Amino acid sequence: MEKSTTSDQHDVLAQLFSQHVCAREFLDNGEVQEAISILETVWKHPKVDEYPRSLDLQYDLAQAYKENGQLKQSISLLESVVTAEEELPEDSTNRLASKFALTQAYLEDGQFEKAIAILNDVIKAEETLPRTHPTRLATIEQLALAHKAKGDWKQAMVLFENVVAAREALPEDDPSRLASQMLLASTYRENGLARNAVQVLEHVVSVQEAQQPQCRFLTENRHALALAYKESGLLKEAIELQRQVVADRVTAFPKDHRIVLFSKQELAMMYGADHQWVEAVPLLKYVLEVKESALPSDDQSLTDIRRTLEQFKAGAIEDTA
Repeated sequence: MEKSTTSDQHDVLAQLFSQHVCAREFLDNGEVQEAISILETVWKHPKVDEYPRSLDLQYDLAQAYKENGQLKQSISLLESVVTAEEELPEDSTNRLASKFALTQAYLEDGQFEKAIAILNDVIKAEETLPRTHPTRLATIEQLALAHKAKGDWKQAMVLFENVVAAREALPEDDPSRLASQMLLASTYRENGLARNAVQVLEHVVSVQEAQQPQCRFLTENRHALALAYKESGLLKEAIELQRQVVADRVTAFPKDHRIVLFSKQELAMMYGADHQWVEAVPLLKYVLEVKESALPSDDQSLTDIRRTLEQFKAGAIEDTA
């Protein structure tokens, strides 16, 4: 009888493991609802307390909840995992990963102070890692994002600058180095430091044009640089680069695709800011005509474009008067 009971228990745990693995496959494949359904079934099983990978199960279910927008449920599970792992060494990979996941959930839920407190603890635990270790830098970037989300721009900039400086030891075209530079440039722009952003973005775009011309982010980075030029008052440079952005997107998307129209509208606005009415008016008129065929006549975006177009026409008349 004892052997039979042991065998039955083994079969149950094996079944739970099999279901868990299946759910992970669904989760990795982006099939979140299916993953949640299976993970919840395993989690509610009466023998789950005897399942050796119950913490992994909680973690996976929490991640699935987060991807499904169920942040409260995700946070509750992750808090439980983090508490259970307190007996592990501070620098345990599992413990740090769980804390990192919890901070991400806190950030998405707007609980910035809690996220910052945990990230500071994680950074202390990672002090034994080399200054340029990817894990350590990823944590610092996450802390910077938390400060940024909280509105503490200065602290966010200092942290992003530290990460960018640390990653200067990597090759110029290293993806993580370029990504860090883009985060810093974005923070500069959002804090009104457009000229600082220009310096960073010019380097990023130059590297990608020389070494990664097929990079899917090149057009987006050119666009960011064009906007930084505009915000810095460098309209000639902004227009030249935005024309390249439009050309890139016309090649990649249908001519009436929203991203193409958006890019052309931004170019028209740059022309207008530079009083190049001959270019601005027909380009903005084209955008308006295409959008009018797809949107209700009283759509607010159409009203805004019509108003801007009239201002451009008035500007053209005034300049020729």
